Amino acid sequence: MLAVSAVLLEDFSGPGACPTKAKAAARTLASLQAALLSYQEIHGDLPASLAVLCQSDPKNSGLAYIEDEVPLVDPWDRPFQLELLAGGGVSLLTYGSDGLPGGRGDARDIRVSIP
Repeated sequence: MLAVSAVLLEDFSGPGACPTKAKAAARTLASLQAALLSYQEIHGDLPASLAVLCQSDPKNSGLAYIEDEVPLVDPWDRPFQLELLAGGGVSLLTYGSDGLPGGRGDARDIRVSIP
């Protein structure tokens, strides 16, 4: 049985936005993680890039896994990083407001992983 899925990612700018960009990034990463898991469920592996999630997929009834490419950038307008892990998993992350590893508050690294 084929699972049909798409994830609608929220826009965190404007009225009602998250109180911090770090929280917005964490929520977007969680949504991207869900899209990656849907892709993995259908394909049996993970994509080599996040851009694949924006493309229509015949195995997903012709639907993309996310609505558009806007959510592929963090709240600081830098692309989210997708790192392939040894053993086949991936780590999806942003380095926060300063764009450097480590940090505190909005400058902290925010990461989700899929084994």
